[in-house]
Amino acid sequence: LHDALPICCGQSRPVRGGSTGRPLCAVCTRPDQSFWKRCPTCAEMTKLADGPCARCVLRQRLASLLGGPDGRVGPQMQALYENMAAVERPATVLSWLNHEHSTTILSDIASGKLRLSHDTLDRLPAAKTVEHLRSVLVAIAALPARDEHMVRIERWVTATIAARADPDERYLLQRY
Repeated sequence: LHDALPICCGQSRPVRGGSTGRPLCAVCTRPDQSFWKRCPTCAEMTKLADGPCARCVLRQRLASLLGGPDGRVGPQMQALYENMAAVERPATVLSWLNHEHSTTILSDIASGKLRLSHDTLDRLPAAKTVEHLRSVLVAIAALPARDEHMVRIERWVTATIAARADPDERYLLQRY
């Protein structure tokens, strides 16, 4: 129920109350305007606390992470920025960005230290953050789709053959 987006007030927002037949967003659940705080950046009034909303914090974080010294996001990272900034649950992306591994990879790609490619991601230590980033980059067409299961099998076969000390065994295994 929380993932559905009701259009109870003309806005498409996450469900925060009501019923299955009549879902309500947070504002419609508690229409008293004095209850809600306004985001100083975007002026959205759906917050319980003072300060910027999660979406604005996410946009600022992504701009500083993916942007250059002037804060502008380059064309190579623009699709990633736009897709990550537009997610339904910005707090989830912020949580993912709290992993140092994620931010290091993203900033290295954005700065040009790392090239945006499958080969680059393949050379990084295997981790869930790398695989998640790869799936996001493929989903937004920043990287071409590929058969990840086949890639894993090929890596395993290569490592298994290389682990054999006997050259005859390696030769025999390579033929399969």
